[in-house]
Amino acid sequence: MLAHRPLKGRREVFVREYLAGCTAMHAAIRAGYSEMAATQTGSRLLKEPAIREALEVGRRKTAELLELAREEVIRQYQRIGFSDIRKLFDENGRIKPLAELDEDTAAAIQNMDVEVRPGDGPDSEPVRIIKIRMADRKTALDSIMKAQGWNMPDQVEVAGRNGGPIQHEHKARVVIVPPKVPSMVETRPLESEGELT
Repeated sequence: MLAHRPLKGRREVFVREYLAGCTAMHAAIRAGYSEMAATQTGSRLLKEPAIREALEVGRRKTAELLELAREEVIRQYQRIGFSDIRKLFDENGRIKPLAELDEDTAAAIQNMDVEVRPGDGPDSEPVRIIKIRMADRKTALDSIMKAQGWNMPDQVEVAGRNGGPIQHEHKARVVIVPPKVPSMVETRPLESEGELT
């Protein structure tokens, strides 16, 4: 395969707009082609080998960027979902300075407020109160589950007698119920064939 030669001018704009989600007609119009013949022009441009190659290169780049972005998003969710609040403290139970936190622990902090209050007596030192809110672990774990497709509902298959197809003379109703409650399947003869339509 020959090396991809970058397009120039209106063809370059057409490819960019088409990759951005425009139809061929609208991409042609945005590229400066005549509105009167935009449908035919867009169709013709999509058949040109140089444009087809440029579209393929653009799609590959987008796919690579999306995969990289997806991996980084999953990594950030992982930092939050598997965070351990104990890593915020040193061996004496004091909050570590921010510079001493590892990247995963720092990424799991949603916000941190430092408040200085006066001490109890006239000669007492001011008291620093540090409030730390960690990001929501459950939401992060749910997001990982969703991204990986691990929380898809179980498939329910409905079949007729002895596992065969459902016959026209029966109608089946499946009710999905919460766990620990037996599921129910009800079948009854149809009153007439008109019930199926």
